[in-house]
Amino acid sequence: MAGKPVGWRKDPARHSLAARGVKTSTTTSRAMVIDKPPRWISIDEVKAASARGDKHVFDEDTMRFFDSRVESEALKVGNKAYFITSEQFHDEMHNYHGPRKYTVRVLDFNTGGIDSVTEFNKLDKDEAEAALAEYGKGG
Repeated sequence: MAGKPVGWRKDPARHSLAARGVKTSTTTSRAMVIDKPPRWISIDEVKAASARGDKHVFDEDTMRFFDSRVESEALKVGNKAYFITSEQFHDEMHNYHGPRKYTVRVLDFNTGGIDSVTEFNKLDKDEAEAALAEYGKGG
């Protein structure tokens, strides 16, 4: 079994990047390897990018059916944006109105696809905000 490449012992950032599948080389400057830090963007940027891929998440009929709400900002990390949606189920026939629950979702700017990164409609607001913060740290 091959050992660690020379010089890695004193470079924990490279260990972290390698654990996430990012390849580095000794000829590449550190500034070119490390991603930009996370930043907040408007949900309108997410909606515009999603028009290339998953068109149903922000579809008016879908949002009405699930009584969906979307937070006004998303956390951009690399080529992904993490954001929170909430849904509340209603059954007018049985006069049932479920609690509002939250989901953390991710948009891939390369494809426009959107996926849930937490279980759909299972979190309360504090749990969703904590999960979003973890994704912002690369967790």
